[in-house]
Amino acid sequence: MAAILAAAPVCAQPLDNFAAAGAESRLELGRLALEQGELENAQRLLREAVQLLKIDKGLRTQTQLEPLRRLMWAEMRAAQWSELETSLEHFYWLLGQIQDSTLSSQLDIIRDLRQLNLEAAAHPNNPAPAKHFSGAQRLNWQALNFIEATVGEDSPRLVPWLYDGLLLQHLENRLLDKRGLSNYQYKTDGREIVSGWSLSSNEISRASLAIGMDLLDRIETVCLTAADSQQDSAQITASVALYRGDWASLNDRAEEAAGFYAQAYKQWSAQQRLSPAANNDVDLVSLPRTHFQVGGTDLAALKSAQTAHSAQDTRWATGFDKVSPELFQTLASDQPYPSNSCISN
Repeated sequence: MAAILAAAPVCAQPLDNFAAAGAESRLELGRLALEQGELENAQRLLREAVQLLKIDKGLRTQTQLEPLRRLMWAEMRAAQWSELETSLEHFYWLLGQIQDSTLSSQLDIIRDLRQLNLEAAAHPNNPAPAKHFSGAQRLNWQALNFIEATVGEDSPRLVPWLYDGLLLQHLENRLLDKRGLSNYQYKTDGREIVSGWSLSSNEISRASLAIGMDLLDRIETVCLTAADSQQDSAQITASVALYRGDWASLNDRAEEAAGFYAQAYKQWSAQQRLSPAANNDVDLVSLPRTHFQVGGTDLAALKSAQTAHSAQDTRWATGFDKVSPELFQTLASDQPYPSNSCISN
C-alpha cells in the first residue's frame, strides 16, 4: 500500500480538463490510505482531490464534499485539530450552498459528522474533548429539528434519534474530561484566570436524570400517537417503563428503577403470559440498551441488553469511564433507521 501511494505523483496531473479524473484517482488512493491508517498520505491525496475539483468545477461544487469528508476523518485521527477546524468550516460552507436535499441525505450527513465529533472526543490526544462531544450532541438535536420540520412532530422517525439523544446523555455522564460542559473559566480585569464548577455534582446528576426521562416521555408520546390498538398502547407503555427503569439504574436511583420495572410488568397486557424475570436483576455493565424497541410478545425478552464488556481493548472507550465500544458502533452505524420504531419487533 505504501509503495502504491508513494508512486502516486503529487503534481503530475495537469490542472486542465483532466483535473476531474485526477481528483477521482486521488480520492480513491486517499480512501485506501485512510483505511490502512496511512494518515499523512491520506491527507495529502485528499487535499489534492479537493483542490483539483475546485479548479475543474468551481469553488461551490458539491463534488468536494466526499473527499473533504474523508479528509476530516484523516485529520481527526492524526490529531490535526486546527486543520480539522478549517476543513469543518469549509464543509459547513459547502452544505450551505446546497439548494435541494432530501431528509435522508441530511440525516446521513449529520450521522457521519456526529460520529466524527464523538471519535474526536474519544481521541487520546484531544486537548478539548468536551468541545467535540458537545458538537455531537448539537448535531443530534439538529437532526430532530430537521425531522420535525419535514415530516412532523409526531413522526415515528423521531424515535431512533430521540433514543440516540439518551445514549449521548449517558456518554456525557461517562466523559472523563468534562471541562467546558459544566464548568466555567474566564479572565478577570487583572488578567487572572478564574475557574470553577457552575453546577454541583448533585445538580448535574439530577439534570442528567431529567433529560433522559424527558426523552423517554417524548418517545412514549410519539409511539402512543402512532399506536393502532389498545394492545399496542399497552406494549408501548410497558416497554417505555422498562427503559425508564434502565435510565434510573444508570443514574444510581435504585429505588426509582425498581418502581419502573415493577410498573413495566404490571402494565404489560394481561393477555400476554409473562415468563419469570427478576425485576431488579439488572447488569449495569450491559446498560444502556443500544436501541429502543417495543416488546412483541414477552416483556421479559427485552430484559437482556447489549453484551457486557469488561476489557478496555479498543480506542473507542478512550476518554470515557466504562463505556462499551458497542455504543459508539451503534451511533456510527450506517444502517438506515426503521421508518417506525414504535411497532413490535
